[in-house]
Amino acid sequence: MGPVLFTLYVSCLFNIISQHLPSVRGYADHTQIYLSFRPCSIHSEINTVSINEKCIADVRSWFTGNRLMINDAKTDFLIIGTLQQLEKNIYFPFYIKDLLSLKPAANYALRSSAQSLLFVPKVNCSTLGDRAFAHAAPVLWNSQPLTIRTSSILAIFKKQLKTFFFKKAFNLLE
Repeated sequence: MGPVLFTLYVSCLFNIISQHLPSVRGYADHTQIYLSFRPCSIHSEINTVSINEKCIADVRSWFTGNRLMINDAKTDFLIIGTLQQLEKNIYFPFYIKDLLSLKPAANYALRSSAQSLLFVPKVNCSTLGDRAFAHAAPVLWNSQPLTIRTSSILAIFKKQLKTFFFKKAFNLLE
């Protein structure tokens, strides 16, 4: 099936998602759904998770009815925020907080002290250990430009991160 036929085939998918969520993006065979919320109240968090669950259930139902599969191994749920915001979120897996930590400050002033870097633990096995979340997440985070790592506004953070990944994918970085 070519790209035009595939787009026509899955166009109903966007109607289903837009019944639940205000924002959806599609790239070839990849679909992203977005829903922002303020983690200031428990009702906001519960409502957001409920909306996402209903949306994903309807999408899964549509896929099944149209003889398509959702690859669960490639299905992700990502919550982005500052550490303080994420600590307030009851759906944030607590074990992740134990896997990530800020790079310890040096005994003397270094330029890297104010760069919002995460500590990268050493790995014993170079084939699997470097793929572990506790190692891979800090490496990925630390590789982002300082402007992205220190962004305090979610909308700006997302815009800068998307722009960075676009430029990186198409070798447009300076």
